[in-house]
Amino acid sequence: MSKSGSVTRQCRDLINGAINEIGHSKYDAEQRVIAELRTEGVPVTEHAIAQRTGVYSIETRKQMLNHWVQCGNYCKQMFDIRDIRDIRADHVGAWLNSKIESDLTTKTIKNMCGSMEKFGVALRREIGDPDGRYNFSDAIQEAREEARAVLRDNPPVNRAFENPAQVAQNLRVAVHRIGAELMYRGGARISEVSELKMERNMLGIDPATGKGRIKLTNTKNGKIREMQVPADLYRAVEREIKENGVFKFDKGAFRSDLREAGYKTGENADNGPHGLRYNYAQHRYEELTRDGYTIQHAKYIVSRELGHGRASITDRYLGRFA
Repeated sequence: MSKSGSVTRQCRDLINGAINEIGHSKYDAEQRVIAELRTEGVPVTEHAIAQRTGVYSIETRKQMLNHWVQCGNYCKQMFDIRDIRDIRADHVGAWLNSKIESDLTTKTIKNMCGSMEKFGVALRREIGDPDGRYNFSDAIQEAREEARAVLRDNPPVNRAFENPAQVAQNLRVAVHRIGAELMYRGGARISEVSELKMERNMLGIDPATGKGRIKLTNTKNGKIREMQVPADLYRAVEREIKENGVFKFDKGAFRSDLREAGYKTGENADNGPHGLRYNYAQHRYEELTRDGYTIQHAKYIVSRELGHGRASITDRYLGRFA
């Protein structure tokens, strides 16, 4: 793989050197991987198979290369990244979110997510990945959830939990319970609150409102914004940071815990972390309109607090209020 040159050249060298299996049987490769997974006792899923297979058709290779180059050029422009080996999960997430904000079709976003999964596979094969820097799965999963929530070619579905507080209380891990509250009481995305530090994120209690101020830096569009949460929740995060040096949780483990809590409480276990943002949006909108804000002004405020680039996206979060 080229360590210099254009983004296109670097991506072409990577795909050819790491995962190009054109001329070989995809079926045979998948059967071999399935046998390996069963031998190892690993669940046989599409994702697990994709992590161990390459690219077998010219059209797929062409599409994948196009997506990699788009992402690479985006990272070069937005983050001054000139070597694709320096691309990380948050960069991939930012690029995917920019495409979602462009209101592409769900199918297109799905294909882009698949391409970026293979980008991580190729980097790991070519370079190695001892510290997990090329594991993009969480960022890609979050993009899939965001696309399902906001893209207009998806039928509107109210993914809010009936009782988010009860769901949060049934999470097994204490830090997950706090994280869930940050989502349904503050409107944050999972990636925005999965790692918070004192100096970087915690801004203190606002004496005027009595609410805690948290600076969100790992946002999907790269625009830093401030989130206000009840003081008790702010102090819970603060205590965790003082005890452990950081407020942090694994996003995959959180999703699994949330799914189990959903089953346990009789909720829709597939609502996912985004369902908690639905709860925030609906509660906040109802609060604002009750306080006398016009419908449009209330939607604008909620949109800004959710970190949406277009106010129209927020309509999908509002359920019966839209």
